[in-house]
Amino acid sequence: MFRARNAISLTGAALLFAATGAAAAAAPVEQGQVLISETSGVIWQYDIAADTLTELTRVEPSNFDIQYTGPRSLLIGNNEGFLSELDLTTLVETTVVDGFEEPRGVAVSARAGGTYYVSDVGACSILEASPPCDPVLLASDVCGENVAVTKQGVVYFGVYGPPALGRLDPTADPTTTEIVATFPDGAEQINGFVVTPQGTAYVTAGDGLGRGVYEVDLGTGDVSEVWVGEPLRNPEDVALDQNGNLYVVDSAFPQPPENYLPGLYRIPAGGGSIEPLY
Repeated sequence: MFRARNAISLTGAALLFAATGAAAAAAPVEQGQVLISETSGVIWQYDIAADTLTELTRVEPSNFDIQYTGPRSLLIGNNEGFLSELDLTTLVETTVVDGFEEPRGVAVSARAGGTYYVSDVGACSILEASPPCDPVLLASDVCGENVAVTKQGVVYFGVYGPPALGRLDPTADPTTTEIVATFPDGAEQINGFVVTPQGTAYVTAGDGLGRGVYEVDLGTGDVSEVWVGEPLRNPEDVALDQNGNLYVVDSAFPQPPENYLPGLYRIPAGGGSIEPLY
């Protein structure tokens, strides 16, 4: 069903996420949906209650990250160097800001509507963008695939290697970055993460024996395993629902091994088991 997956997002008032798209005839997205982007330009929609997976729409190819921004819109980072917004009612895609190299991680501020934070892996930098203004550099020499912003305006970002989770305050002068957590041996690369209002992050790491999902206490920096190992091969991104269940999209990039179960997984609240969905 899936091929090269790269990002995941949940719809609903409790979480913020975003993406890019093109018009298509499909039903609008309701709350309780998991949205999954594929590098070929497909946005998939998984209905949690009905346990059904359908193609929502097709967007500009090489999209990398998606974030549900609400109400009923999706922000998309695109490897071609721009961000776009997908109206989830009309499924019309509009470019909102460009000038990046590879914006692999995107987040939108709940404090300042229309302020986006971007992890540009091509430029190894974190930028702030408030369209129609040009992007503003916040931090350089930072290479990673994802970024998140809390309701307080604190920005968290992933670092490739050695894998770590970092933090910056965009309102500080000067803006400085700090590492808040490092990951165990075997976790070679942070792929995606979600930050909760309770001060916890759930992080996917791949490309090594430590591939899996980790829980990070953002106050202490303590890292613990949620699920590591089979059936996950290269977990790309993670989303959290209101009941504490985690949804993980896995790609086994670049070539799924024989008998591999690709696609979407659910880890129930509290961990201890993993369920393949699609």
